Amino acid sequence: MTQYTIANRVEASIIAYEADALMDNMADDGLEDSNNYEDMETVRDRLGILADNEATFKGERAVEFPYNLELSSAEAWQFEVAKEQAMDCIGHDNYKIAVALNLPVKEAERIAIKILEIGLWSDANSVLGYLVTRD
Repeated sequence: MTQYTIANRVEASIIAYEADALMDNMADDGLEDSNNYEDMETVRDRLGILADNEATFKGERAVEFPYNLELSSAEAWQFEVAKEQAMDCIGHDNYKIAVALNLPVKEAERIAIKILEIGLWSDANSVLGYLVTRD
């Protein structure tokens, strides 16, 4: 088993969304019956549950973050593919800002743009650098 720490619902939802998109691509290629498809589906479903805010409102026990997600080695491979795809699609910096600040990606993009508008050598840019380099 491989363990991944999921920071918050934003991170879970971003990766789940990309896993779903990758499953669509696999389906388009006729790979619905493959092990990779099934592993990606497991990743998507488990992350989707973490991202779901409804559990709190239904009286179910809410998921506490950071959350340690345990995956088989095959599922871990698919998780890494989905996470890398998410970073590539929305930009590594925007992904890290969204997760660090627990904000939707669009809001993270607006923050990054505003910080860059302030200026490259400003204190605000130092904060941006901190957000995108911390793990």
